[in-house]
Amino acid sequence: MENNHLSTDEKISLNLKEVQYQRDCQGGASNSGLCQQLRKDIQALREKGRSVLETELLAPASDMGPENTVKTTPGNIIRCVGSSNGFCQVTDQVLTTDQGKEWQLVPASDEQAQIEAARQQSVSAQADASLKQWTADAFDVGCGGFGVAAVACQIYRAAGGANPISGAVPSTGEQVLWGATAILNGLGIYGTVADGVVVSSGRPKTEKYFRVEGGGSGVASSQNRITVNADGSIRINPGCSGQLCVSVGNSDHATYFLSNKRPDGTVVVFEVDAELHNQIMSSAIPQRPVPGIPRDPSAPKIVDPNQPGVALELPKVWEAVLEKHSSNARVYSHDEFLREFGN
Repeated sequence: MENNHLSTDEKISLNLKEVQYQRDCQGGASNSGLCQQLRKDIQALREKGRSVLETELLAPASDMGPENTVKTTPGNIIRCVGSSNGFCQVTDQVLTTDQGKEWQLVPASDEQAQIEAARQQSVSAQADASLKQWTADAFDVGCGGFGVAAVACQIYRAAGGANPISGAVPSTGEQVLWGATAILNGLGIYGTVADGVVVSSGRPKTEKYFRVEGGGSGVASSQNRITVNADGSIRINPGCSGQLCVSVGNSDHATYFLSNKRPDGTVVVFEVDAELHNQIMSSAIPQRPVPGIPRDPSAPKIVDPNQPGVALELPKVWEAVLEKHSSNARVYSHDEFLREFGN
C-alpha cells in the first residue's frame, strides 16, 4: 500500500493552502476555479493525514551523532489535521505501507486535546529557555571572534551594551576587556573605526567555518565532504550521505573535535558571507527533537552543545548556497591547524 501519512512537506503545503483559501476564497470568490482546486487539494491532504508512521526519520546519522527519529505508539495523543480540536489519538489499527508501519488515527476528545496542548506548551517553554541560553552564549562567542562584525560587537559591549538575547549587561571589568579586544582586533582588519562606528573598506563581511575531515579510524572517521577550488571557493561532494557537519564562528569546537574525536585528521577552513551565516544561525534548532513540537527538516541542527564552541549539522538544502557564498578556503593538517588556531 502507498504511504498514507502526511510528510513534513505535505503538512507545510496543507497549512499554506488553508491560509490561501481563507485569504482569497471568501464570498463569491469561493466558486472560482482556483478556489475549487484549493478545496480539492485541502480535502485530499486532510484525508491523507488519517494515519501516522510508527517510526519517522527526522534526520539521518552524521559525524556528530546517530539518526534522529520519532516513535509513535498506540494511545499517544498527537497533533493532526483530521480533528476539529487539532489533536488525534493513535489507535492500534495498522496499515503496512512502502515506508513502514503506520497507525490509524481517530479524533481526540476535547479533554485529551486540552491536556496534551498544556503538556506541549510546558515542553516548548523549557526548550525555548534552553535555546535562549545557547543563543546568548553563541552571541558572546561571536563577539569574541575576528572581523568587522566582531569589532562592532566588541565596541557595543565595551560601551555597556547588553547581550540582546539574555539582557545581561557587562560589568566594568568586562567592558574594559571588550574594549581591549576591539582595539587589538581592529589593528588587524580591513576597515576603520570612526566615532564609535566600524566603517568597512568595501571587503564583504564573512564568518569562518571549519570542517574536520578524515582522522580517527573505522566508523569513527569523518567523510571527505569538501574540495577546495582554485579560486578559494568550495565544492561539496554530492556523493556523500548524511548532513554536513561544521564548526562556526571560532575554532574552539573544531579544535576539540580534531584533538578528541578525529586525531590526524585535516581541517578545511573557509569564509562564508555574513548574511548567509546570519540566516543559518537564525534558522538553527536543537538537534534532539522535542516530543510533540513540529520541526523543519531543512533547519540547521545545533550539535555538541556541551562542548566548546558552536557546531552545526547542515541539511543538503544548504550545500548549494554554501558553495556559492564561500571564499578563502584552505586545508590544514592536524599539526598545522593546531599551530595556527589551537588554544
